[in-house]
Amino acid sequence: MYTISHLCNSVCMYATTPIIIKAIFMSIIFHYYQVLKDLREKVIELGNNGNTGNE
Repeated sequence: MYTISHLCNSVCMYATTPIIIKAIFMSIIFHYYQVLKDLREKVIELGNNGNTGNE
């Protein structure tokens, strides 16, 4: 039963237009871009807080 649903999922995926898939990929990429941007800001903030100026 699980293999049948797997086959249906792959058939449906290949039956869709590439434009829909591109939109899904772009939304995933944009989500991770926002996460990485937030992490970068936190790393920079931690680096500035740890810097005492006595280098």
